[in-house]
Amino acid sequence: MASEALARETAVITNYMADVAVRRAYVGEVRGLSNLETSMRNSGSNVEDIARAMHQARRDLGEKYKDMTSPAQLEEIYARNLEKYGDKLGPSVEYLRNIRGKTWEEIIESAKTTSDDFNRAAGI
Repeated sequence: MASEALARETAVITNYMADVAVRRAYVGEVRGLSNLETSMRNSGSNVEDIARAMHQARRDLGEKYKDMTSPAQLEEIYARNLEKYGDKLGPSVEYLRNIRGKTWEEIIESAKTTSDDFNRAAGI
């Protein structure tokens, strides 16, 4: 019995540590999206194209890192996103424009930021 309890506790801790590592890597890549913005601005792309590309890159990163996340944490993330945005992957461009009234520039900025709540939980 004690060894089973220890094994369960060890698994919880291991999953938590893995999720923290995944979160840190995700946050780093999201912050790196500024390079895409800079490149597109320097090449003369218009603000809508930049916003759409940044938003899609952010969603792609979200999917990449969700595939590395523990099932328990993933369930929490999907629940939060569904409740908040109606989409398990997070807000769509249409949601941001039509429901939240965001400008293209605001969408660009939001593509480079992550959830403070999840970051705090991961100690970031």
